[in-house]
Amino acid sequence: MIRGIAAVLLLTLLAGSSYYLYTLETETCGICQRPLHGATTYRIDLLGGEFVDVCCPRCGLHFQDQNSGRVKRAWIGDLATGERFPAEQAFYVEDSSVNPCCSMELPREDGSGAPYTLAWDRCLPGLVAFKDRRSARDFQQDRGGVIKSYQELFSAGHR
Repeated sequence: MIRGIAAVLLLTLLAGSSYYLYTLETETCGICQRPLHGATTYRIDLLGGEFVDVCCPRCGLHFQDQNSGRVKRAWIGDLATGERFPAEQAFYVEDSSVNPCCSMELPREDGSGAPYTLAWDRCLPGLVAFKDRRSARDFQQDRGGVIKSYQELFSAGHR
């Protein structure tokens, strides 16, 4: 019986430590705690040498809008190549069929099991970036959306 209890305790300890290590290794958005998504990860360099990695350009723009006095520079990856470059140089495609953070197409249920449609999320409308206009245009032709500059996204109503 003691061996059985010891085995259960050992397994519990092992499972708990595995979960703890997994949560340490999983990188999450500094804003909404969703997983980071490789090329769409938006890095914000802050004054003072710190940085914040966020899941997508939409979360990054929200952060910059709310913390403009703390932001030194922002970086984004080209969706097609993964190459990092300054966010203000990107061509963004807004509201395409691609959103790395959430999908409008996934069936959703509320607590009672009733289905519903996602109407609002911090990361909507989806926003992906490209280093050159041609890549953004090619993507737009396949996936829809509107091409916008960094400056246009900071204009009224686009944050």
